[in-house]
Amino acid sequence: ATGGGILNAGQLQLSDSLVDHNFAGHGGGLASINAGSEALVSNTAFIANSASGGGAGVRASKSGYVALNFCTVTDNLVPDPITTSNSDPTPYGGGIFAEAGSHIDIGNSIIAGNFSQTAGATSVPDCYAGDNQGVRSFTDNLIGVVDGSCPVLDFVTQQPPTDLRTGDPQLGPFED
Repeated sequence: ATGGGILNAGQLQLSDSLVDHNFAGHGGGLASINAGSEALVSNTAFIANSASGGGAGVRASKSGYVALNFCTVTDNLVPDPITTSNSDPTPYGGGIFAEAGSHIDIGNSIIAGNFSQTAGATSVPDCYAGDNQGVRSFTDNLIGVVDGSCPVLDFVTQQPPTDLRTGDPQLGPFED
């Protein structure tokens, strides 16, 4: 199954929400799939979701689109495919996952503290992009771990952003 918390195959506007403790094969918290699908998300937290394939927090696939503004994506998990008998070839992107040809645009958001348990392979916990246009930054984001598996580009210049921060955001526990 895809989209454990929310499966979007059309137009979605989501704000001031908490999407937590969901599970799916892909996109545990939110999955935006298919050409023309668009999820516009603001002031929302994706916490403690899991997926056996890529994108435990948020996933864009099959030319889908997601825009995250003032969002937090943390404590999401893609478990080790060997221990879960998962045949999915993309056990990456515990936080966000943009399949080739799909896009996730982020602004004023934190994507950190996510987990990908991948035995014998490079772990890509916070961000994964299937191509170099998959994840684009509007402004002022913090992504915990950024590497070659998730090239983030500035939305306007299409160059590496100058305002992207990496590292531990020192988030405390989320509470009511």
